[in-house]
Amino acid sequence: MKTEDLPEVNALVDERNRRLENTPLPEKFSEAYKTDPIFSAIFPKSKAAPNYLSLMEDIFDLSYAMKTDYTLYKSLRKFITTAQQKYPQLAKTTGPMIQDIDGPKYLTWDEAWEKAKPNFKPSSNPDYDKVVNLFTTTDLKGYRQDERFANLLDDALHTFYASHCEYFLTIDKRCADKARKVFETLKLPTKVMEVPQFLDDLDN
Repeated sequence: MKTEDLPEVNALVDERNRRLENTPLPEKFSEAYKTDPIFSAIFPKSKAAPNYLSLMEDIFDLSYAMKTDYTLYKSLRKFITTAQQKYPQLAKTTGPMIQDIDGPKYLTWDEAWEKAKPNFKPSSNPDYDKVVNLFTTTDLKGYRQDERFANLLDDALHTFYASHCEYFLTIDKRCADKARKVFETLKLPTKVMEVPQFLDDLDN
C-alpha cells in the first residue's frame, strides 16, 4: 500500500468505528451480566458502553487476556460445563434459527456448534483447522482440562503436527488423552504413547 493511500484508509476506519459506536447492542445483551460474573470479565467495555464497537474491542482483547489471565479461560469453561449440567434440556436446542435450516429440528451441542460457527476459514489448511478446533473444543467441554489456555494452544499445535506421524510421544497425560480422542474421532492412525510404551511397541 502506498503511503499517500493511508489517510483515505484511516478515514474509512474512523467512519466504520463511528458507525459501530453509534449502533447499540440489543437490550437483552445486558441480561448476560446477571447470569454469571464471567460475562463482566469478558465484556467489560460493552458493559460500560453497550455498543458494537465496545463489543468488537472486547472480543479482540479476549484473545490476549486468556493467554495471560489463567483464571479467565477456566471460569469460562466452568460456566459452559455447569450450564450443560444444570440445564440438560439445552443438550437439544431448537428455535426459529434452527428450524429455518434444512435438517433435524433438534441439535446436540456439537451439531449446534457446526451449524452456528462462522463460514470463514481460520487458516488455509483445513486439516489444521479440524485438529486444532477439535482439540480445543474437547478441552472446553471439560475433558481432561488444561490449566492454562496458552498451554492448550501449544498442545493443540503439537497434536496437529503429530497427526502427520505414526507416533506421538508425550509425557503430558492430559494432552495424550485429548490427542487420542481427536485421532479416534478423525480416524487418524497416529499412536499416542509414552517413551516406555513406544520402546515396547518397537520390540514387538
